[in-house]
Amino acid sequence: MNPIVMIDVESGGLDPATTSILSLGACLFPPTPNGPVFEVLLEEAPMILTGGALRVNKINPCAREPVHYHHDAWKAFTEWNARTVGLRGVVLGGHNTPFDIGYVKRLARLAGGSFESAFSHRYVDTMVVARFMALADLIDQNHACSLSSLCRTFKVVNTAEHTALGDAIAARDLLVMMLGAVGHP
Repeated sequence: MNPIVMIDVESGGLDPATTSILSLGACLFPPTPNGPVFEVLLEEAPMILTGGALRVNKINPCAREPVHYHHDAWKAFTEWNARTVGLRGVVLGGHNTPFDIGYVKRLARLAGGSFESAFSHRYVDTMVVARFMALADLIDQNHACSLSSLCRTFKVVNTAEHTALGDAIAARDLLVMMLGAVGHP
């Protein structure tokens, strides 16, 4: 099985077309001991933020160092991807993955890069897996599908909740537990 790059972003809002990406975190699935991880804090000028997003992710955009601009962040992410996975067309994964992919595509566009040259159009999403498990009566049908709720259900510890790297690692560990719950070793 080719590795999946599990990602998470912290953003300045809910719309990648109009709000800034603040940080990007990534790790690999399946996990490896002391496996490689990636995290970058980003700067945009001007920063386009909403108060609601900042209350959730608790990021103070004025008190972050070091920060990288789009080109440097995209270059660092695609170089990390090439070093750790060594493939083009890598499948991304995470929790509510289409949201994060929207911001990764924004990063690529603003950096003058190409999302399609590095990553697949396919993805793995633990929120979709949770909905499937609920339909199959493997978890409570009324169960909330937020990352924090699912981590509690599957006893995944997320010590860095609402950081990009912490949530990417939590989504990876959640996927491991979900696979175990359906009988995959």
